Amino acid sequence: MFDFLKDAANDGTSVWVFQGKKYLTYVASHLKSIPKLNSNYAYAVISLRHGLQVLGDQHYNSIKVYFWVGARCLDYESNY
Repeated sequence: MFDFLKDAANDGTSVWVFQGKKYLTYVASHLKSIPKLNSNYAYAVISLRHGLQVLGDQHYNSIKVYFWVGARCLDYESNY
C-alpha cells in the first residue's frame, strides 16, 4: 500500500477492503461513480494528491483516509 501511495500516477480516489485483521486489499481507483460497498466488510477510501500548492508556497502531498465499517462486519462492535 505504501508503494501505491508514493507514486504520483495513483492520484485520485482509491478503495481498499479490510479482510480479516491483518489484510488490506486493493479494490479500485480512478472511480467513475460511487462504489457499492458490501456491509460484510470494512473499507478504507483514500483520496491522494501529489504536488499541491497554496498561494505559491512549497509543494506538498495530501492524503485523506475515510473508513466505512459495514453493519454486518465481523468486528463491527470493536471497529465502530
